[in-house]
Amino acid sequence: MQKLNFLLIFILFTSCSLISEEKSADSQIEIIEENDKVFIQDRTGKKWDVTSAIEKYEMKADKFQFGLGTDAIPPVINPRILKDGEAGYPSNSDESLILGVTMSKDARAYSKNQLSRREVVNERFSTKTVAVAY
Repeated sequence: MQKLNFLLIFILFTSCSLISEEKSADSQIEIIEENDKVFIQDRTGKKWDVTSAIEKYEMKADKFQFGLGTDAIPPVINPRILKDGEAGYPSNSDESLILGVTMSKDARAYSKNQLSRREVVNERFSTKTVAVAY
């Protein structure tokens, strides 16, 4: 079995996140109840089933927001791997935060600064294709 030494986050993004207090006026959501299920509808018309969140975790349908929406931030696809000495390779004195993943005997390092701009890297480790997310 392959060993994953450092797990960043491998998550299916749903662009739906919970907010704690108030919503701004421009983030109004439509709440739809159908067949014992509760849905919220985003500004694109997509319906999201929030029944489990309401029943199991006592969340409130009107406290969800949709952020930027699905596919709003494009992923990095097949990133270029820099080698020591190449332009852009960090120096030994660089104090940037780096997140690392080792999988299938392949290792990758990602700059936190770069990940904060793109959030997802579609990456290949040997024969496995994974989404590395921050």
